[in-house]
Amino acid sequence: MTNVVNEGGYDGATKLQSASAQLGIRIATGLPPAIMIALRLLFLSKYLIGKDKEDEIETEMLERLSA
Repeated sequence: MTNVVNEGGYDGATKLQSASAQLGIRIATGLPPAIMIALRLLFLSKYLIGKDKEDEIETEMLERLSA
């Protein structure tokens, strides 16, 4: 993502960045978290656990602990 910032014209020597540098910074700091959130939502939507499944898992865990 550093290339996105550099290609945008980021200049570390100045306090004010150009509009294209600001856009590069926003893309570099916003795109990876957005992708991760989308992947997590996809994973969670595929593997939903309801109350019945939760109770089943809890019972199995308690049985393993008592054995």
